[in-house]
Amino acid sequence: MKKKFLSKYTLILIPLIIISLPALVSYGDLNPPLVSKGARARLDVFFGSLPFLPKTNRQIILTAFYKNSKLQSAKQNLKLELKTEKDASLVSLNFSGSLDNEAEKYQASFEGNLGPKGFFPALKAESLQIDEEFYFKVDSLPPVGIDLSKLQGQWYKINLEKIAGEIRAATKSEQSIRADIEKFFEENIDQEYLLDLFKGAEMGEEGEEIFLVLGLDRVDLEKLLKRGFDIQEANLTLVVSRRTRHLISLQLEAQVGSDFLTSLGTNRLALGEKQKLFLKWELSQIGETIDPTLPDEKEVKSLSSSFDLMQAIEGKTVSENPLELLFSSRKASEYSVNLLTAASLERVLLLIPTADLISF
Repeated sequence: MKKKFLSKYTLILIPLIIISLPALVSYGDLNPPLVSKGARARLDVFFGSLPFLPKTNRQIILTAFYKNSKLQSAKQNLKLELKTEKDASLVSLNFSGSLDNEAEKYQASFEGNLGPKGFFPALKAESLQIDEEFYFKVDSLPPVGIDLSKLQGQWYKINLEKIAGEIRAATKSEQSIRADIEKFFEENIDQEYLLDLFKGAEMGEEGEEIFLVLGLDRVDLEKLLKRGFDIQEANLTLVVSRRTRHLISLQLEAQVGSDFLTSLGTNRLALGEKQKLFLKWELSQIGETIDPTLPDEKEVKSLSSSFDLMQAIEGKTVSENPLELLFSSRKASEYSVNLLTAASLERVLLLIPTADLISF
């Protein structure tokens, strides 16, 4: 009888141990030598996705990043502003966009000022892409780089795959763009240290939203960032949807030094001054069907080649003179490369939320 009792007890106990060990690893924040970082992260996502159970900060964050990496459609808004200590605006940018990965539809608009307000003309442009058909409209641009003034106020349509073939350039796939984003974050941010920092983040709840607030000093930032961005202190707030577990908002307020813009490969705008950086990103309409608003075809000029693009930019036809034709061919290729780069950068912004920003 005793052996039978022990046998039954063992049959119950062993499954309980097997079930409780993963929970112990996740909730106890343990690092067993035989459990890889990826496996541990997947455990956190598993428990972070279960309803009714309490959640650790690490589970909340990892589950949110994982859920976002599986996004197929959503809308997002991004606001970025850089000011002097006296609140004089140096750079401001508003970006809004939507993506539908399954239907390969993307829409975006940009507004802002690249420099002190009123010093340069404002930036205002919008675009949309359906498969490889790319529509774009430039309303105003600061005088930086190529003169696009002759394009202003007009919708244009061009096939990206076609012009890429003309100049023998490769267009980047979504998978390739995501891989580039993931590589950038991996090379510049210590992911494990970020997760460690969020263990001590202040957590709050309001309605259907969970808030995680984290203050970072210079020491934290030096350990977190693998290269110097001259960010001296920062406050980071993440908002996670209680219902879907997606990351739906991120807000960053930071004090940066005069070398901040230089560290990004941009000329300084306020030498010798400390600056204030504000960034707010929001996600909405998760999983909803996204239908880009197409302009009236009567208002759209179709560009069938890189030469058409060059003629639209320069406002003149291509000469038939052989030497001028050769020179024009080079310029047409340069304009096409710039357009492909702009379209790719736009998709980078749209696809950042869907990238695996934390390795699983």
